[in-house]
Amino acid sequence: MKWLKESLSPATATNGMMKYWKGNFQKSHELLSKAKRWCPEVVENSIFEGYLGLSLYRLGKVDEAMPLLLSTNRYLKENPSPKASVAEIESQVLEEIKEILGKENAP
Repeated sequence: MKWLKESLSPATATNGMMKYWKGNFQKSHELLSKAKRWCPEVVENSIFEGYLGLSLYRLGKVDEAMPLLLSTNRYLKENPSPKASVAEIESQVLEEIKEILGKENAP
């Protein structure tokens, strides 16, 4: 059964990211959390971790969201994708994370 969860984890995480884009932050959180439970290495240090953090933030769980947002911000800046389509998504998530971090660090 573990192999099945590991193989479904990327698709589940992608579905969670798409739910975020559609504004369904609760479902996004549920799917991304499930993908992380099933296969942590799919979500950790990836754009999916950023969307998990963004979902948590939009649900008002700022304390849980901030470490994920900071980690994703750092990781994506240090490891940009060479693929243009992925780089575009990364820049969108980084922009949203930067906006949130600016709000949270404002006096």
